[in-house]
Amino acid sequence: MVTERITFQSGHDTIVGCLYLPDRTEHRWPTVIVTGSWTTVKEQMPAVYAGRLAEAGFAALTFDSRHWGESGGDPRAYESPTSKIEDIQSAARYLQRHAAVDPDRIAGLAVCASAGYMAHAIAAGAPIRALVLVAAWLHDPVSVVPLYGGEAEVRRRIDAGRAARQRFEESGTIDYVRAYDPNDPYAAMFFPLDYYASPAAAERGPKRESGYRGHSGRAAPGRRLSRLERRSSRPSRSHPHRLHIPVWRIACHPNGGGSGRCMARASARIRRDPARRGTRTRPCRGRKGDGALCRNCGSPDRHRLLDCRRALYARVRA
Repeated sequence: MVTERITFQSGHDTIVGCLYLPDRTEHRWPTVIVTGSWTTVKEQMPAVYAGRLAEAGFAALTFDSRHWGESGGDPRAYESPTSKIEDIQSAARYLQRHAAVDPDRIAGLAVCASAGYMAHAIAAGAPIRALVLVAAWLHDPVSVVPLYGGEAEVRRRIDAGRAARQRFEESGTIDYVRAYDPNDPYAAMFFPLDYYASPAAAERGPKRESGYRGHSGRAAPGRRLSRLERRSSRPSRSHPHRLHIPVWRIACHPNGGGSGRCMARASARIRRDPARRGTRTRPCRGRKGDGALCRNCGSPDRHRLLDCRRALYARVRA
């Protein structure tokens, strides 16, 4: 496995990334864009998945989104769904021009909050042909309201974010909130989460240069992020159903120790032929009544699930 430091433009800023390649041979590799959870950088969980993908024969790209890590963009530590979606689109377009990448075989592997960002990017036209969602956190208004304590609490957070944006635009002053603190009701995540807080879980992985521990890239409890763009309108759960590409969802074990198993399953999903066992005689249930079109392949007739998947893959590859 070899790595290559790369840069590309997204908006008015420079994105810094790392391209993992199986070897140095002149070859156009199937490539996977790997993105991690919010507040993380490319050296954390994306690096683990990218390395495993390279060992399995894929090229893989990790990168710092704008406002994070080595990439440009002010203010810093700014968790902006809009920017991250645009960065994924820019990354996919960059890969299409890279000499080591097969432009017709670009996939995405998104962990946690970036699952919604990746789905949005693909729905908006990013040239990504398959998507794997790992421990997906697909935020939308319906799920945000109960998660953050009701409509009044959601409105309070939105108002606080808008006020912070106004202060930044008028004076350049940046308000920050903690990314995670179970004792701070103003934190972005204020409820107990072993994923972020467990010292035992954090010791499972090597300490990285960024100062974080854990092979899954858990953020330290004191990590802060800008609240200039705190909204309830996060990427919608419905987006995967509007993607005309193969989409797989993988739920990791809650103890955080399953990234190796998840990686093996993800690489198998990306490689797997659409004509899988169990689909040869099973009828497709994509039609909602006589005369209706299949929501997967568009066929107006009854057909096997195998034929539906073959038609879908043929359309994706065309």
